[in-house]
Amino acid sequence: MRGHIAVAIALGLATTAQAALFYEPYDYTSPGNLGLNVNPSVTQTWYSSATSGADDRVQVASGSLTAPSGLPASVGNSASFGGAGRTDRIQIGPSRTSGTVYYSTLLKVTDLTATLASGATVFGFNNTAQTAANHDTAVQPTTISGRLIIRPLAADPTNKYELGIHKSAGTTGEFQFAPGSLNLNDTVFVVGRYTFNTSSTTDDTFDLWVNPSGATFGDDSLIPAPSATESAGADTGTILTLILRQFTATVPAGLLFDEVRADTTWARVTSNQVPEPASLGLLAGAMLLTRRRR
Repeated sequence: MRGHIAVAIALGLATTAQAALFYEPYDYTSPGNLGLNVNPSVTQTWYSSATSGADDRVQVASGSLTAPSGLPASVGNSASFGGAGRTDRIQIGPSRTSGTVYYSTLLKVTDLTATLASGATVFGFNNTAQTAANHDTAVQPTTISGRLIIRPLAADPTNKYELGIHKSAGTTGEFQFAPGSLNLNDTVFVVGRYTFNTSSTTDDTFDLWVNPSGATFGDDSLIPAPSATESAGADTGTILTLILRQFTATVPAGLLFDEVRADTTWARVTSNQVPEPASLGLLAGAMLLTRRRR
């Protein structure tokens, strides 16, 4: 009995933290390709998709983007890409077809050259898993939900941009953009939320928060009003993967992503608390003690 109590105490310590289901700090060797690195939080591999014969690959860049106050300090490195090249994709957990699915990420645009004037999708959810068998040969993902879109500011397309969204197809006339503009080389924290609804095949929604207040982080009761909401067009049937999207002559020439999280709650994508090493050690010791008592 005491052994079981010890395990329960240890499990309590280990599960009170709210770690995101998928967490990507890009803690891989730099310089190097992102493709074929294995994310430890979900034990899934980054795989690349080809585009237009280009061989430019998403890279692991040295150093991290600075997390805003309220989030843990960034660790590892970051992902660098932009322009024509391969898109990288990774499975983020079990397939989702209901409820809500969130992502959050740090983003820095370093070069707006060649960005499509109407807006280019650079990040989002996808419905398809990839395998080693079609690494580098799979076609570009086209079913992208919760699209994160970058559009150069018309008044200053070299130095400023806007962030927008579309829940699925990427129809230009349906893009919704967050108010205000952002500066080149600024680090931005964004949160996206895809909500599945059941009344029709066109009633799902996608919300975007741009630099939300740190006072709301880690608490589902404090979710602020979104910066932008979009619901037009067909719904997405499934969310399974995340993509870093390059595409010929449409996306910015310079992008950095870091500290990506994905889960089903605001709390877990705006907080990445993990069990302390001491708690993990206590859990292991308690489990061993239980086995011995048995």
